[in-house]
Amino acid sequence: MIQDKTTLILGAGASCHYGFPTGEKLIKKVCQTASGLIDQYNKDKINQTLVFNPASQQAITFQKISHIFYGTEPKLPGHYENEAHQDRAEDLKKKLENLSSKIKSLDPLNIDTFLRDHPSLQDVGTFLIAFVLLRCESLCKSVPENDHNKDKNQDSNNWYRFLIHVLADCDNSEELKKVFLDEQKLLIITFNYDVSLEYHLYNSLKQIEKFQDAARNFMKAFSENCIFHVYGALHAIDWDVPDPFAEFGTPSESSDGFDFLKKVKLARQCSQNIKTIYKAKDNKCPKY
Repeated sequence: MIQDKTTLILGAGASCHYGFPTGEKLIKKVCQTASGLIDQYNKDKINQTLVFNPASQQAITFQKISHIFYGTEPKLPGHYENEAHQDRAEDLKKKLENLSSKIKSLDPLNIDTFLRDHPSLQDVGTFLIAFVLLRCESLCKSVPENDHNKDKNQDSNNWYRFLIHVLADCDNSEELKKVFLDEQKLLIITFNYDVSLEYHLYNSLKQIEKFQDAARNFMKAFSENCIFHVYGALHAIDWDVPDPFAEFGTPSESSDGFDFLKKVKLARQCSQNIKTIYKAKDNKCPKY
């Protein structure tokens, strides 16, 4: 049982065991994603439509991606081809090229300092961060990526299970509420955008018999009052819906490409929820 009031401060290493990138890996993945979208633009130029969905008779083109990014999707299908639409695609392509080129040239230590020094790329940068992390969510499973069959020392890297063990030390849901909500014996300050911690705590608690009925209400209160995402969270978790983590564990793109555009839209939405360190440093939040 936890005795003293404890505060955990989490960085990128806290969720890397579940497939989320550390700071250095994140900037590499951001650069790779930008290059992939540029490739899509170039292929569209050659082939007009590269990825085709026979079920919906719609093609995934860079123009559609640019419409999602700028929030200018046409109301009528097929109304993508005009000069203004092409200008948006060109503009997004130039931003991606600029970001990719500068990252490769400068080899910065992290994405935050890079975007601090390139404010014109903040918008596309946070979009790419969100897209990368959403892709990691899609691959995230209840069991972490590891090699514990090869090396038992790898188990110690999965610290979520130790935290769950601390919570499970309570005799029942009433004691769980008393210790962690009423007495607030544990607070968590996280600099991470991902919500994998909430995901794994919730999924573990609802599988433990003595906490099953109270897991949802407990995690709703615990996440709202005891877990602080300093620079924002990718998702605002809706604990009142049947599946608060519907996006976790689903493919990031299917063979016909439908889910790819869905992820692009979600990434654009989620990018509004997160702030880089230097963009957020002047914000004063009494909660923190």
